[in-house]
Amino acid sequence: MQYRVIPGTELRISEIGFGCGGNAGLMVRGAPAEQRKVIARALELGVNYFDTAPDYGAGSAERSLGDALKAVHASQAIVTTKVEVRRDDLGDVAAHVERSARESLRRLGLDRIDILQIHNGPTAAPPPMAGDDYHHLWIDDFLGPRGAVEGLRRVLDEGIVGHVGFVCRGDDVAQVGALLDTGLFSLINIPYSLVNPSAAAEFPVPSGERDYGGVLDAARKAKCGVAVFSPLAGGLLSGE
Repeated sequence: MQYRVIPGTELRISEIGFGCGGNAGLMVRGAPAEQRKVIARALELGVNYFDTAPDYGAGSAERSLGDALKAVHASQAIVTTKVEVRRDDLGDVAAHVERSARESLRRLGLDRIDILQIHNGPTAAPPPMAGDDYHHLWIDDFLGPRGAVEGLRRVLDEGIVGHVGFVCRGDDVAQVGALLDTGLFSLINIPYSLVNPSAAAEFPVPSGERDYGGVLDAARKAKCGVAVFSPLAGGLLSGE
């Protein structure tokens, strides 16, 4: 296993991470014995980076991960979880960030979250946010009073979170840059695949795909780490 140090942090993480999303299934629908077995094997192979979120199985992935890590005595594990901001949270996003972080701590059974990320990608204008959708969040709701950045600063100051980040969802390079300019963020999540490598290079973006505008370079200049998700392009590159 190869490792990378996230810039400006003490975190040395494996280049291959362990995803706990519902699409993978194991940490949402698997049996506890199977979850413990797979996580123990991942740790044996050198994986130490575990990515989860409250939305994965309505909290079940966080509980399953916490229980499995405790069962196999995985003190070396580095855990990322997230905050999903929905329409009902917009009145005080900062308070929601604090509340969500504490609920994640309880489900994970941890004293501190290594990395807490905003699961919404920044947008230039207020997104529709229909129903329980959390995929996007207006940049003003990140940076404004009682915004996500204020909430992240609070949990950092309290010591219940070690480092913070956010998710990029494309067509948002200017807003990503504005967030990186705060100097607050240690890690961003981006989609990157051979189908759409626009996060790293100029590329004719396929129809229906988002333009990630070279955000890898923006992160490098800001000395911010990057974690890649969807490297198989939502299953397209694996034949699914």
